[in-house]
Amino acid sequence: MYRGLTPTDVIRHIKRQIGAVVYDIELSDDEMMAVVFQHTIPTFSKYFPYRFRVLVTEKDEVVAGKSTYILPDIDGLEVMGISKVQVGEFYNLGYNSGLVQGFANPYDSQLFADFRSVTQTPVTSHFIAPNHIEIFPKLWLRRSAIVTVKAVHPKHLRTIKESLRDDFLHLALLDVLESLYPIRKKFENISSPYGSINLFLEQVERAHDEREQLLEKFHENVLRDSDAPKIFIA
Repeated sequence: MYRGLTPTDVIRHIKRQIGAVVYDIELSDDEMMAVVFQHTIPTFSKYFPYRFRVLVTEKDEVVAGKSTYILPDIDGLEVMGISKVQVGEFYNLGYNSGLVQGFANPYDSQLFADFRSVTQTPVTSHFIAPNHIEIFPKLWLRRSAIVTVKAVHPKHLRTIKESLRDDFLHLALLDVLESLYPIRKKFENISSPYGSINLFLEQVERAHDEREQLLEKFHENVLRDSDAPKIFIA
């Protein structure tokens, strides 16, 4: 059973790939994780954000009548934007928003939902950084919105899916290798009583190009994502 990625997993992977189990490297564990926190997580989140849902009701309105609401239950996360907004008479986050409550027959429910989508004013929304959303028409009475939020992955890394684990580890390795490059380039060879010691520059020199190739792969995967904006030309 997949229990999620951890910073310890990341450090072990990087050190194993670099060869730190055999010899000491120029960056400490804390310095390597600083690179991951500052570069890898924000970059990875841009392509594969942490998505979660929150329930927004009229009680979350910031100023009465202004249709602007605060996103609840953010817990210090850095919100990047909004993926989807579904408005209806919701009672909990597990409710199937595609159907309308009050209908025992799913077919009748879907017909009513289709009719309502044609006759009612469409819902529009706008994210306002850092943690607000504007929804029109405004929420009233029992109407509420299920908002799918896009955020930067937290530092504990457990939000990274198993299917993306290897890609994240690969990006983290390349980011650390790029950070090593200026150090190893400056001291490409070190003299010792045993002769000149080569600092294995080849691996770090390839890191930048490999990172660009990996990001291109991420971009292509995002374009195939069902949540990605698409333009259809007839």
